[in-house]
Amino acid sequence: MNNMAETIKHIKTPTIKGIFVNSHINFLKKFGGKDALEKLEKKMRKSVKFNTWQDVPLSEEIQIIEYVFDIVYPSYKLSPKDRAFEAGRLHFRNFITTPLGRILFTALPKNFKGTLLKLPMIIKHIFKNLDFSVTGISKNKVKIEVSNLNYPPEHFSGLFHEWMLFWKLYGRIDTKMKSDISCEYLISW
Repeated sequence: MNNMAETIKHIKTPTIKGIFVNSHINFLKKFGGKDALEKLEKKMRKSVKFNTWQDVPLSEEIQIIEYVFDIVYPSYKLSPKDRAFEAGRLHFRNFITTPLGRILFTALPKNFKGTLLKLPMIIKHIFKNLDFSVTGISKNKVKIEVSNLNYPPEHFSGLFHEWMLFWKLYGRIDTKMKSDISCEYLISW
């Protein structure tokens, strides 16, 4: 293999379970009802109905959550990076409203670092073909590496930021792209 493009085509398509995509759609329906759903389907140029355990390509889920963000917050004029960050925040808020999200958060350690260290176990129930590794660096710092990444790197920065706020923590997330499809996040609080 001579270049990244050759490598990328050999990676399996990352997917997310339909239940989590549906959480974005349910959020939109609560916000704006049938009209908002019709706007989303018009933007997507298709129906946005997913079975609970259906594997939905991340590329499609990314479009859906960013369109949901645009429909719910139309006055926000954000750069693509800021939009991806805010969509990641929305992603976390939607995730914790799902039945699996509620179950996981009651079963996980009652501290932020302990929960982050369990992230690979969580991920296998949500995603397919997306690899996470987590390393504890110090008492208040972890390194998360994501491989076969299809999200903009800012998406997970926003998700991790919202997760810290959920724990009433304030900190820093440093993001470093390792390749076109892998990213490292250093999270400290």
